[in-house]
Amino acid sequence: MGLSEAVRNVLLDYFFDELYPTIYVALIKSDESEVSAPEYAPVETNSADWAAASGGIVTNSAKIIFPSPSSSWGAIQYVKLYDAASGGDELGISELPAIVQVTSLTPAPEFDIGNVKVKIT
Repeated sequence: MGLSEAVRNVLLDYFFDELYPTIYVALIKSDESEVSAPEYAPVETNSADWAAASGGIVTNSAKIIFPSPSSSWGAIQYVKLYDAASGGDELGISELPAIVQVTSLTPAPEFDIGNVKVKIT
């Protein structure tokens, strides 16, 4: 038996509002390592940056914008959520619909509102 949508919504809202009011969004390369560059940093979000759960899914309610690259960051394939900017616990991972090559000529990577989706599986 799986959890009902209503229960998943309550759990997700509690997760984002109470358990982890600050969550860091990180870019992960196709080799499953986090981007490592002097200008790179995971983006800090707070509970106001995430919409209330609906349909068993939470999405970002604010644009998530990373620093502008001044070097090659490689092939970005995943987004991970952590509870700290570095050395924290992994909270979740999501594969991007397509691999994104980030170079010094690429604009700052960003996710529009609603493009980062979190669900309980």
